[in-house]
Parts: sequence; structure tokens; C-alpha cells
Amino acid sequence: MPRPRRPALFRLLLSLDRLPLFVLGAGLLLSLAVAWLAVAGVAEGERRYFREAVDRTTAAIVERVESTFDALYAARGLFYASAAISRAEFQRYADAIGLGQRYRGIRSMGFAVREERRGRWAPGAVRTPGPCDAPAAPARADGRERFAVIFIEPFAAGLPSLGNDPRDQVPCAEAMDRARDTGQPAATERIAFADDGGTAPGFMLFLPLYESGRPLRTVEERRAALLGFVFATVLPGDLHRAIEWREGLPTIDIDFRLYDGPVVEESRLLLGDEAGRRLLADSPPRYRETTQIQLAGRTWTLAFASLPSFQDPIDRHLPWVLLVVGAVVSVTAYRVMLVRGWHAAERRRHTTALEYQATHDSLTQLVNRDALHARLEELMREQPGRRLALLLIDLDGFKEINDTLGHQAGDQLLRQIGPRLQALLSPDHLLARLGGDEFALLVCPVADRAQAVDWAGRVLAEIQRPFGLAELTVQIDASVGIALSPDHGRDPTTLLRRADVAMYVAKKSHEGHAVYDPDQDVYSPRQLAILSDFATAMTRDQLVLHFQPKLRLRDRRTIGVEALVRWHHPVDGLIMPADFCPKVERSTLVRPLTHWVAEHAAAQCRAWRAEGLGLDVAFNISARNLLDSALPDDIAEVLERYRVPAANIEVEITESALITDPGRARETLMRLHALGVRIAIDDFGTGYSSLAYLKRLPVSSLKIDASFVRDMAHDDNDAILVRSTINLAHNLGLQVVAEGVESVEVLELLEQADCDLVQGTLLCAPLPGGELRRWLAGHGHARAVFEPVGG
Repeated sequence: MPRPRRPALFRLLLSLDRLPLFVLGAGLLLSLAVAWLAVAGVAEGERRYFREAVDRTTAAIVERVESTFDALYAARGLFYASAAISRAEFQRYADAIGLGQRYRGIRSMGFAVREERRGRWAPGAVRTPGPCDAPAAPARADGRERFAVIFIEPFAAGLPSLGNDPRDQVPCAEAMDRARDTGQPAATERIAFADDGGTAPGFMLFLPLYESGRPLRTVEERRAALLGFVFATVLPGDLHRAIEWREGLPTIDIDFRLYDGPVVEESRLLLGDEAGRRLLADSPPRYRETTQIQLAGRTWTLAFASLPSFQDPIDRHLPWVLLVVGAVVSVTAYRVMLVRGWHAAERRRHTTALEYQATHDSLTQLVNRDALHARLEELMREQPGRRLALLLIDLDGFKEINDTLGHQAGDQLLRQIGPRLQALLSPDHLLARLGGDEFALLVCPVADRAQAVDWAGRVLAEIQRPFGLAELTVQIDASVGIALSPDHGRDPTTLLRRADVAMYVAKKSHEGHAVYDPDQDVYSPRQLAILSDFATAMTRDQLVLHFQPKLRLRDRRTIGVEALVRWHHPVDGLIMPADFCPKVERSTLVRPLTHWVAEHAAAQCRAWRAEGLGLDVAFNISARNLLDSALPDDIAEVLERYRVPAANIEVEITESALITDPGRARETLMRLHALGVRIAIDDFGTGYSSLAYLKRLPVSSLKIDASFVRDMAHDDNDAILVRSTINLAHNLGLQVVAEGVESVEVLELLEQADCDLVQGTLLCAPLPGGELRRWLAGHGHARAVFEPVGG
């Protein structure tokens, strides 16, 4: 007999009776699930936090040690910048850079030089030995060089003393040899320094000093050029107190230790906390990690361990709380959701930060080269006919700021460039830092070339305003190269390269800015063809010298000529030097061209002397010639072969050629001067040198640039500049030649200013040797040869 169906109301009541069991079971299952998720989430968070702390601490150690390198490089710059540095000056320098505050970790810094060079410094550089000074050490029995500490700031017990030789300590000797051979900073192994009645572990850094102008390409050359070292004593304990690596991290506690070498040994410990050691002895760490860094030729090991306080007590007991207290399941679930959401937000922020770093410069926060390239590509793809301008900006004089004030001052200046220029821009424009002291400005849209040039002027005006660096005010200039699209390129790579070419032209011409010109692009197909043809021009007698007379004003006699090269191209006809010399000077053809000019100038000088004419012959040499150590020997060989007195030959160099490598340039000029060859400064007034600087060179005359001479009859500023230059040059015993004389008015003004020599088209345009001889016969006379001319 079937059971009767229960009423619906009864069934409802029965289901309600089972509901608490269902809720309890569901709550327990949910609590177990949430507890499991909480355990996994806490462990994941702890591992991530621990990894983050390891990474930040390692980066902070590397950054702080590298900052000590900056201090060494800045001190080396001071050493090279001054011919004589006294102890007092070095002490003021150490105070000025904040050795004890800005460069925490450096306990002392100083110079050590070869013992035999110790007495050659300026007065006051070495004082009478005092309590901290060591006497001059005897020569080593093994014959190796000795060094003596000549400066050290500050004085401290247990650190190197004046007069001591750091090489007496084996760790220092190894690091000094490594620094000498590599030219890079080198660290010693662990050294125990005396400190407050005890000892403190640390190390020393050495940076080599080489004699200026010496070649440093090989180890042997660096050893031969070694003058001494800049050194610093570094105590990692001071370094650690300056790092404050816990700042910005969650409330965690991690012990870390720094060891010298690739293994963890207590005898190699550089930095460690005794309190942390005791805590770890009582409670083994939950997380450990070791990592190694390579700095200054040494391997350092960092060991990290989590302390007992690393784990949050609430997180440790949370799973049990969730299991016991079912009533807070919803609250716990909500907390887990918050934790998971926080982790997701952290990942998103991390991803966003990585994307930002990939497209922005870390120093200036401007977009980088890749981002600029991508923006150019996007604009050219979406709007191929739209006109835009790319301005490549290179700072002039930035290297001098870095070398004189240090890289921190240079970085401070670079960070000020962006805000200045951004104030000029609209949202459609893009400012980027390409690297070093090079920036780029994308102007889109741009109406025409004139508007792009106007933008270059605005940029230059902003950069030329003074910059405040710490307690100093400095002023720099810039060179701007302009390339327009689609005129100069329809893809980002081409446009960037051509803007770079224009920037190089602007820098060389000192005009501030330049628009890309294919004729000035040494890498354009036409220019490459010119260089290819020029390689055979000298061997096929396509080159010829023309000569322009130099007139002496006091007696109106022609006493010399300037030799100017011309190229008789078989297809293009007569090519002037302005169309091929700049390209040749940037290629390997500059040396054979200079030798050809010297040889043919000497041959013509010899021919004139045989005819009884004592004309001096001058010719130009380039910046690359000044860096060629073989140039004096080549000219000496030409003079001997043609039996021409060296006094009849004059070489002309531009001011800008002297600043490429002043040391090597001076050495080359001194060797030419020793031969008897006279030296003149060409295009004076367009470069960077001063008369006082030129006085230190073996210069006999200077040529005032034609751009000042040509308009002096109509421009009072040019006239004043020319007269002032003549007076100053005469006071320094230099002869003055005025170029570009094209009018009688200018000639009379130069005569009134007591100018020595003049040349220009008013007198005579450049002529071949034979035509010049006929011109002399009809328009002027040259001085006679005073000594007999040999056969």
C-alpha cells in the first residue's frame, strides 16, 4: 500500500530543518577553500616581498658603490684640469663636493703618485712631514715602482697617510696593477681598517692617472703612461647607513650580509648585523637567497635571510581562524578578494611601470629614441603627405661640465632641459632624449622650412639661458640639425640620420642650426661618388695648386702666397675646395691630400727661388692632420727633398682644429716649430680660442676671418673687432694677416689699424704658379731671395 503524500507545507518545514546542516557544511567547505587560498596568497606575497627587497637592496648597493666611482672620476678631472693643485685646494674641493655627506661610505680620498714624481708638484702640494706623514720610502728591492700619497682628505687613524706607499699592502698592489692595466676603477679585497679603537671591514678603490697626451690603447702603453692613482677608502658600514633600503617597503624584516668574494665565509664579511645573526641562530629563516654582483673587478656576494618578524602573525593564524569562526566566512572571503585585487593592481602597476621604462628615459623622464621612432613611423604611415620637422639637438660644452663638476652636475643640467623646452610645446609636439647630451624635437605639423628654422631659434634661446647647478650658474650652447619630411626622408631612420648630418654641419659651422643639405652629406650617393673619384685624382694629375698673394702694407711688397688646391674633374670641370675638402677631411684621404699639397707647394717655392723670388708659401692642414704624429716627419722629408728652407713654409690651422685634442695638437705644432716651419691661425674669430691660449702655442701670426674684414667699412662692430684683434696680437708679438680684402675702403682702414699683411680679390684672385709670376711682373714685386739658390 503506497505511502500517502505529505502536504507541501510539511515538506517545506522538513527542508528548513536540514538548512542549518547545509549552511554549516557549505560554510566549512567555504572556510577550508578560503583558508587554502589565504595560505597560498600569503606565501606568494611573502616570496614577492622578499624578492623585491633583495632586488632593491642589491640595486642600492650597486648604485651607491658606483657613486663612489663618480667621486673618483670627478677628482681625476680636477687633477687633469689644473697644472698645479695644492693640498689646501684639494681640501676645499673635498669640502665642496660634500665628501662626507653626498658620498657616504667614502671615509677618505686622495692621490698617490710615483715616488720619483713626488717633488714635481706646485708649491704647497707637499708639506713638511707631520705626525700622519710617512717619510720617503726606499726603492723596492724587486725593482717595481713606488708610489707616495700626496693628498688625502680627511686625515683619520688607520687610513693611508701622506707619504705612504699603498702598494706596501698586498691587496692594494693587486688592485693598483689591475686599475693600471685596464684604465678602470679597481677594488681591493677585504681590508680591516682601524676604527674607534677597533676594526672595521672595508676596501680601497683605485683609479689610474695617466700622463696627458700619451697613447693608452694597449696594456704596455698604459703602464708606460702611468703617473699615479686617485684612491678612496670605503667602509661598507657607512655605505649601508646611507642606503635606507627599508624605505618604501612593507613592514618586513630582512637580514642581509655582504661578503668579499664568490663564497659566503665569515672571514670575508664586509657588512653584517650582529643582532640579526643572534635572531637567526634561534629561529631558522623561512626564506634565504644569495646573489652576486661584479663591481670594480671584484665579485661580491650578498646573502639575504628573513627574520622571525618577517611573517605577519595574523597571516600565520588566519587559516585556523577561518576554520573555527564560520561566522566570519563572508568577511574573510571579502578580505581574500581584497588581497587578490591588491595583487592584481600591483601586477598592473608593475606592467605599466615596465611599459613606461621601455619608452622613457630614466633620467629626464622624456620619451626615448624607440618611442620617437615609433611616433614618426605612425605619423608617416597614417598621414604620408603631412609635413613635419625633426630637430636634433646636441649640447655644446656639456662634456666640460661633466669633466669639471662631475656627472651629478651634468645629470642635474640634463633634467632641466625637458621642462624648459616642454613649456614651448603643444600636445602635438614630442620631445625626446636620444642619449648622452642629445635630444630630439618632433614638430608636427610644420608649414615650411622657415617655421622649422624658427622652432630651432626658440630651442636655442631656451638652452642659452643660464642653468643653476647647486651653488653655480653655468651657460651652454647647442647645435640643432633640421630635417623635414617628406622632403628629406619618408621613413624614421632616414629622417633621423639626415637630421644628424645637419646637426654635425651646424656644430662645425658654429651657426647654431642648419637644415639638411644633400651636398653636405658625406654619405649621400653623390658625395660617395665624389670621394671615390677623388681617390684617383692625385695619381692622374687632376689636382692643381693656385696661389693668392699676401701684400705687406708698410712697403706694398708681395712677400708670400697662400696655396689653395683645385680639382680639374674630367666631367664636372673645376671643383673648388669647399665642395670636396670637408668630405676628404672626414675620410682616410686627408693624409695623402696634405702630403700632395705640401710636396707641390715646396716644389713651386723651389722654382720661384731659382728665379730669384723669395716668396713664402702657406698651406692649410686639418684637425685630423694635427692628430697625425707622422705629419712633422712627412713635411721634414719634403723640405729636405726639395731643399727649401723651413722658414719659407707656413702651415695654417683653424681655431676649431685645436680643440679636438689640445694635447696632441700642441705636440704636433711644437715639432713643426722645431723644424723651423712657421705656424699661423686661420679664420681667427670664428672658433673658441683666445689670444692668451694661442700665446702658449708656437704661433707666429694669425689671420682675421674674412667675414669680419669684408664688412668693416660698413659695420662698426666688425671694425672695432678687427682693430682690437690687431692691437692685442701685436702686444703678444704676433703678425696679423687680414683676409677677404675686396674694397679700397677696407684696405685703407686696415692700413690705419697698422695691419701687417692683407690678401683678397682686390689685390689678386688665386692664380696658377705661372700666371702669378706674370702678375708680379705687372702689378707688384716680390722680395728678392737673400741667400744663393743651390742647383
